[in-house]
Amino acid sequence: MAAQSKAFLPEKGLEPLAPPPTEETAEHPLTKLRKMHDEAEETSSLANLLGRALYVGLLLPVFLIAAVAFANAPRMRAGSFCVLVLLAAGVLLYTHSKAMRAPFDRASLKGFSADLDAILLYAGFAWGAGAFLILPSSTNPAITAFFSGGAAAVIAMIVRKPEAVLMFAAPAGLLTALAALLKPLEPPFVGAALAIAASVFVVGSVALSSWMKDRALENIAPTDIQSA
Repeated sequence: MAAQSKAFLPEKGLEPLAPPPTEETAEHPLTKLRKMHDEAEETSSLANLLGRALYVGLLLPVFLIAAVAFANAPRMRAGSFCVLVLLAAGVLLYTHSKAMRAPFDRASLKGFSADLDAILLYAGFAWGAGAFLILPSSTNPAITAFFSGGAAAVIAMIVRKPEAVLMFAAPAGLLTALAALLKPLEPPFVGAALAIAASVFVVGSVALSSWMKDRALENIAPTDIQSA
């Protein structure tokens, strides 16, 4: 009897059963669905950015040829400018080809997006340096503004990412304005102001477009998941 009663005694060291999930601990199914939708949307956006970035790498040499041909700069200055811009294009194309090995991997796409920002930051400085290297002192202020904002506008239409556009447009506009003041480009203050204004206009247009798109998506998306 003692052995039989001992068999029915609870064993020591057993952990109590976990309480059933409550409304506070259990995640709502619609919340999980929303998270999955957001991740899929982010992956799709990054994959589209990867595809569009290729055109930036291909167009940078085209911008370079057009600028050098128009400025008719001395060979040493033009050669230095070519090296700076072609280096940016080459790194961008290499990074793009590396990311294309896993075009739908979320971590790889996020890494490429960060690399693109860094490459465009360098490309902006390289392009802005061209104002010192190839633009003659008699450059018209309108041409100075076009040199600063033209390439940035084309990149903005391709990339459509405010952060990436800012990385290129800010140093390009700043260095062009400094060249207008220090070289100087006649008239210096007008050229500097127009160069800055062109870059600000491009960045502001992309930022406004992105904000309007986000607001439109917020109006379409459900605002209260818990009420479903």
